Amino acid sequence: MSRPRACGGCSDARDSASNDQDVDPAHPGMLRRSGRPTRPRAAWRLADRLLRASGPEQIQAIVNEFGDWHTEVEKLLNRNRATGGDAQLLSTRVTVWSGALLHGGQRRSVIKAADDLLTRLGLERNPVNVLTDATTSSRLDAAKITRDGDRAFHDTQKEGLPAAILRHLWDEFPTQHELLRRWAIGIAADRTVPEEDARLITTALWKLAAHRHDRAILDGLASDLKGPRRVLAVEALTNAAGDAEFGRYVRDRLRQWMDAKNPSPRTTRLTSSSRSAQAAGESNNRPSH
Repeated sequence: MSRPRACGGCSDARDSASNDQDVDPAHPGMLRRSGRPTRPRAAWRLADRLLRASGPEQIQAIVNEFGDWHTEVEKLLNRNRATGGDAQLLSTRVTVWSGALLHGGQRRSVIKAADDLLTRLGLERNPVNVLTDATTSSRLDAAKITRDGDRAFHDTQKEGLPAAILRHLWDEFPTQHELLRRWAIGIAADRTVPEEDARLITTALWKLAAHRHDRAILDGLASDLKGPRRVLAVEALTNAAGDAEFGRYVRDRLRQWMDAKNPSPRTTRLTSSSRSAQAAGESNNRPSH
C-alpha cells in the first residue's frame, strides 16, 4: 500500500497545530493539546488526516478540531462584546452553553435551559422579564445556533464543537463546577423537558465526565436522576463503563460505590442495573461459535 502523498499546505497546518501542542514534561512521550496530554495515537491520527486533506480549508478545519475548537469557542462567547453590555454578553454565553448541552434538542428546551441558568445566576425570568427580553430567534442567532424545524444545532460542519464548548466551560470556569453540574443535571431531571432531550444532556455529561475523569458529574447523575429519569442514569453509566478509552475509570467508580461501607439501596440498585446492562451488551456482542 502506497503512502498518501502530502498535500500542499500540510506543513503550514502542522506548524499551526504545533502552536497549541508540545512535549508534556509530566508525561514523557506524549503531546499536549489545549492544556491536556494527548497520546501519540492521537498525534498520528492528526498527521494521517492532514495528509489526506483535500485543500487548505479542510486542513484548517482539522487543525481547529484537534485544537478542541478553542479559537472558535472564544469567538462564540465574546461576540459583540464591544457593543453590548454585560447582561447581553451573559445572555449570549448562557445560550451558547445551553445549545451545546442540548445540541439537536428542541428550541424550547434550549431556551428553558438558558433561562434556568440565568435564574441560578440571580437574574429574574418572570413573564415580564421574558416578554421584554430578546425573542427566541434573536437569542439563538446571537449564539450562532441554527434551526432545523423545531430542533436547534450549533454549526454541524464543525465536528465535535458542542462537546468542545462544554469542555471549555468546565476548563475556563473551574470555580463554578458545582453550579454548572447542578444546572445541567437539573435540566435532565426536569420532567417538563422531553425525555429525548434529557437523554442528549446525560449523554453529553457522561462524555464530559469521562474526558475529565470527573467523579462529581457521575455522582450527580447517579443521585439526582430519580423516578422515570433513573433509566437515563443507568444508560449513561452503562455507556460510560463501556467506553473504549475511559471505561476502566468508570468501572472503577462503580466498584467504589459498591465497595463503600454503607452504600444506599438506590446506589446499589443503580450500580447493579448498570453492570447488568453492560454484561448483557458484552454478551450480545460476543461472536457466536
